[in-house]
Amino acid sequence: MDEVGRLPRSQSAVISRRQLLAQGVTPAGIERGIRRRELFRILPGVFLEHAGEPTWLQRAWAGVLH
Repeated sequence: MDEVGRLPRSQSAVISRRQLLAQGVTPAGIERGIRRRELFRILPGVFLEHAGEPTWLQRAWAGVLH
């Protein structure tokens, strides 16, 4: 997930599947990130880069990206 870098930081650690794919992450890479606990599903097709309760801002970003 290192290659994704700046995008989630500018979106409060939230990123969509579409954005990951556009950055060159393969579907298998996304699944690997989930297995390694680098990505956590917050909504269908939207991921959070940490475990735990999302903040209000992270939930807002998830809604926008969903």
